[in-house]
Amino acid sequence: MVRPGDTLWRIGSRRSPDTDVRDRVAAIERLSRLNGPLVRPGMRFRVPTHP
Repeated sequence: MVRPGDTLWRIGSRRSPDTDVRDRVAAIERLSRLNGPLVRPGMRFRVPTHP
């Protein structure tokens, strides 16, 4: 779940620090069918488990 101050960039880098965050953000957007990188506190979405 998204917490206040979270961004997809921050979530992606926290979950996969050794991968290209741009690729991770794109994968989150695609998997969760988001229309862009904007997230709000309380939102839920899918985060890929592998790079």
